[in-house]
Amino acid sequence: MSSPEELLKLSYLISQLPGVGSRLASKAAIYLALNPNNYTENLVEGIKSVIEKLGSCANCGNLSKRGESCRICRNNLRVEDQVMVVQDVSGLNTIEESGAYNGKYHVLGGVLSPSRGITPVDLKIEGLLKRLVDGTIEVIFALNPDLEGEATIMFLKDKIIKINSNVKFSRLARGIPTGSDIEFLPGRTLAESIKQRTLF
Repeated sequence: MSSPEELLKLSYLISQLPGVGSRLASKAAIYLALNPNNYTENLVEGIKSVIEKLGSCANCGNLSKRGESCRICRNNLRVEDQVMVVQDVSGLNTIEESGAYNGKYHVLGGVLSPSRGITPVDLKIEGLLKRLVDGTIEVIFALNPDLEGEATIMFLKDKIIKINSNVKFSRLARGIPTGSDIEFLPGRTLAESIKQRTLF
């Protein structure tokens, strides 16, 4: 028996979430359609609240209350002359949970990927460059150790050197397996990679 059109549409929308396959999306859609106790209504209200009240930090791209800097950018106790470049907010959160880093961040919003049509204009590169114009700053690259991550690092390094030759570059230590996603690494592995980061 075919599913109602509304259920198929909801299942499709859920399947567009990161890490959610079609089978899990279908189960979730059925659960939302049939679940009592106002769970579905509460979920809808929660999503609306997030959309209305949250956005990207204008300074670093982290999640923050709309129109405000994020808690990390506002924290004067963080090291000001270190900027860790991460692919997304999930990666930032994973690094924060490790407790091994106390500097600032910049969230790119992805990595360069010609095969997926992601070019420099799709990433938050200009905001990063503006932050690095003056001073001696260490830029720590914490992008996934795959071909796209490496290509993005090389592209950014070239851009940064042109505006500030005093920037020092480092990357997470090579204990991270090639092709792995930073957000899924164990905290201890990630913490050690940050401590043992190498200049390049």
